[in-house]
Amino acid sequence: MEPSGVLGSNRFPGGVGVFCEALVAPLVTDVSGPPVVRSIPRESRRPRESPGQKAIGGRAGSTWNLQATKPNEIWSYDFVAARTDDGLPLRILNVVDEFTRRCLGCRVDRSIGSGQVAEVLAELFARHGRPRLVRSDNGREFIAASLKGWLDVQGVGQVFIEKGSPQQNAYVERFNGSMRDEKLNGELFRSVLEARVVLAERVDTCGARTAAWR
Repeated sequence: MEPSGVLGSNRFPGGVGVFCEALVAPLVTDVSGPPVVRSIPRESRRPRESPGQKAIGGRAGSTWNLQATKPNEIWSYDFVAARTDDGLPLRILNVVDEFTRRCLGCRVDRSIGSGQVAEVLAELFARHGRPRLVRSDNGREFIAASLKGWLDVQGVGQVFIEKGSPQQNAYVERFNGSMRDEKLNGELFRSVLEARVVLAERVDTCGARTAAWR
C-alpha cells in the first residue's frame, strides 16, 4: 500500500512517472518525434536578487526590553496595507505613544516613503513635542539615511526590533491589528479620501488627537 501523502495511483494511475510527464508535457511541442523543449526567453528569466541592505536591530529593541516610563518618551510606528474597491493599494501609517497606548497620527495614501514619514513625524512633533525614541521594524522607509539624518537634527533617537519579529513592536502591532479587524476587513473604500475619513473617525473613537493631511 502506498504511504499517505505520497503521489500515487489515485491521482496519477501511472505512478510518479506519469506525474513527471504531466509536468514536462507543456514544454513539449512535438510528441511524435524527439521531444523539443521550448527555451525560456532570456529577458523573462528571473534576475538574480541583490543582497540588499543588512537588517539592523535586535531583541534589545523590543518593547519588553526597552519600555516607556512616561508619556511622549517612546513612540512606535508601522504600516498597514489595504486596497480601494478598484484594486489600487492603500498604505496606512500609524504612530502610537507606547506609554498612553494612544494613536497620535494616522496617514493614508497610495504610497508613503521616508520623506512622507518625516512629514508625519514633523506634524506630530509640533502637536505633542518630540519623543526620546521612535521604535520600528527594518522597513526601508524607517532605516533610510535621510530619515535618520532628519531625526538626528530633531534630537530623536531610533530603535529597531529584530527582523521578522513584529511582536517585538507590540503596541503599534496591536493597534494595527484592531484597525484591521474593526475597519479594514469590513469596509469597502471607494477612494483615498473616504479611507482617510473612516479611519480618522476610528482613531478619534480611541481617544486620539489626529492631524489632517491633504
